Amino acid sequence: MGVPSDDAVLIQKGKKPGEPHVITVNCPDKHGLGCDICRIILDFGLYITKGDVSTDGIWCYMVFWVVPHSSSPFVRWPSLKNRLQSLCPSCSVTFYLNDQPSRSAAPQVYLLKFFCLDRKGLLHDVTQVLCELELTIQRVKVTTTPDGRVLDLFFITDNMELLHTKERQDDTYKQLNAVLGESCISCELKLAGPEYDHHSNLSLSPAIAEELFCFELSDKETRSQALSPDMTKLKKANVVVDNSLSPAHTLLQIHCVDHKGLFYDVLRTLKDCNIKIAYGRFSPTSNGYRDLDLFIQQKDGKKIVDPDKQDGLCSRLKVEMLHPLRVIISNRGPETELLVANPVELSGKGRPRVFYDVTLALKALGICIFSLEEASSRPRSSAYLNALTQEIEKKLQRALASSSQRRNLLQELFADIALEVDDRAKDIILSREEDVISPAEYGINGRLCFYDVLADHYVRVPDTGKSILDLIVQLWSQSFASQIFALLFHKWLFEVQLDNADVLLRYSSALVQGATNVFWIDIQSNTRRFQSLFQYLLEEVALEPTRLNKIPVQAQRDLYLLLSRFIFFYNYVEKLGHFLKQCPPFPNAFLIGGPADLLVIELADQLQKLKVEPVLLHYLSQIKVLQGMELRMATSTRLKTCLYSFTSPGGPMYPTRAVRHAAWDALDSLFPVSLVYELEGFHDLNG
Repeated sequence: MGVPSDDAVLIQKGKKPGEPHVITVNCPDKHGLGCDICRIILDFGLYITKGDVSTDGIWCYMVFWVVPHSSSPFVRWPSLKNRLQSLCPSCSVTFYLNDQPSRSAAPQVYLLKFFCLDRKGLLHDVTQVLCELELTIQRVKVTTTPDGRVLDLFFITDNMELLHTKERQDDTYKQLNAVLGESCISCELKLAGPEYDHHSNLSLSPAIAEELFCFELSDKETRSQALSPDMTKLKKANVVVDNSLSPAHTLLQIHCVDHKGLFYDVLRTLKDCNIKIAYGRFSPTSNGYRDLDLFIQQKDGKKIVDPDKQDGLCSRLKVEMLHPLRVIISNRGPETELLVANPVELSGKGRPRVFYDVTLALKALGICIFSLEEASSRPRSSAYLNALTQEIEKKLQRALASSSQRRNLLQELFADIALEVDDRAKDIILSREEDVISPAEYGINGRLCFYDVLADHYVRVPDTGKSILDLIVQLWSQSFASQIFALLFHKWLFEVQLDNADVLLRYSSALVQGATNVFWIDIQSNTRRFQSLFQYLLEEVALEPTRLNKIPVQAQRDLYLLLSRFIFFYNYVEKLGHFLKQCPPFPNAFLIGGPADLLVIELADQLQKLKVEPVLLHYLSQIKVLQGMELRMATSTRLKTCLYSFTSPGGPMYPTRAVRHAAWDALDSLFPVSLVYELEGFHDLNG
């Protein structure tokens, strides 16, 4: 059940002028929700004086005390509430997938172009109007002519999605004319054309580009952004990791100088590092400093105990607190150039109001801007994974359009995503500029395949995979469609919140079918290319009740039977005890038996299907771990019959000498010799 939209977000105004407003968010949880909430609060020009965040992973409760910044006293409180409600899973129409998943369209980009007489502070005054109208600036280009005129190009999107209406456009013109006045020569607002897509990037020297966009900043004094000794003493940032206070969570304690958007910077960093916050408290400022206490977990629900991961996370947070923006001032001939780098989330969203703050500072200093260009630099790995996603989407679209080539195209796509990542691509994907937690966990036995990184990418940025998911659903009945779904979306199914029981059953059934097919590919080739998929389904799903219970009971049963068939092949027999304890309820258990009986029945059937001798020998060597397991008589007889079928030459199994000896060894280990002889005599009497 979701909460009514009016109750998900409550805004209580301060009783007296100057008192904080209290924003309360009470809704189902999702990854990064706290970061998204703080981003909207910052986007509306509000300052968080203190806050509390609490979640059990399913439901969250957040309270923020906010006041308007002195530079932006005007706040549209009803619009703020609507924007916050749109983030809440229970209030968002597009959050839950229905029977036909749909992708939310990208916001339309408009070009605002005006030509007017130049003056000091003009650019900031226009920016302030756009912010108050809830128009987001995507790109800007400013050109000043020698005769004191200026041509400004603003590429903007409308957060209210109403800019296509005449009323909204008229309101925008009215607000702009009030600022520009008689100095305005022309003003035009229209949909952006190809000039937006082909907007050129800034030309930066390699040294400056490295300093602006690198993950870590050095402490060399020659660096343009090096802090002065006085600032170094002032801007202290202490980050402490403590695992002793909670059995399930890591305590992250932060003490640092307060700055605008501090909460957003911290939560953005944790979100991009796949860190979950169970409880957080943001204390009020004390002598210009802030204290933050956060109880956190990794995405797998475990504490952060690896010292390297702890150091990497602390280092990343310190960089964000000491340098929330990267700023360089350089001289280019007679010109002075100001370069400001704005951090970008993995989802592609930039830090709010950076352009507003920069133009405000320049206006306050009386500095004129005669030329300006804005460009973006996406992290290399995000850009690379997005490019891979586009190629997958194109191939699926071609498969959907061509019935004659459909099977071949899907088979090629499956082969592509199952390939091992080459060294060049691995350098890009595992670059430390984005994530200090996940890359070290990629791959099994040093092997990293494309489906590994793409599956993780679609969990961190779910929207990027929706178009692929839509196409796979349309190709549901085709060969290799379920395999592609299983490889790309096995993590997404359990780590991104879904609330439609029918859709969950359909997706989980497709996952089991697809996983079965890819595991059999490993069986036939006697390789373990898809071991990471099996490991995730076993350790992160079947042995984790919180994730296992996200799918319907029928799907849980199918998954249990699937893992039972392949657990010996992928060498996870040490997990058998825990695996049997997590067996879901079966309606016919009173006839068949308990978890051990179900496991052995599946194993016996699997043995009868194996045709690759090394794989069969591997199963027979592993099956000895069943010794001492309590089984029903029918189950025990089935296993003995199966093993005995491999002990005699000829049909129907035609076992080799090695297989016959391995089968006898298994029988001798699991069952008394007398019983084996009795069974052999039974076969002779009926021969």
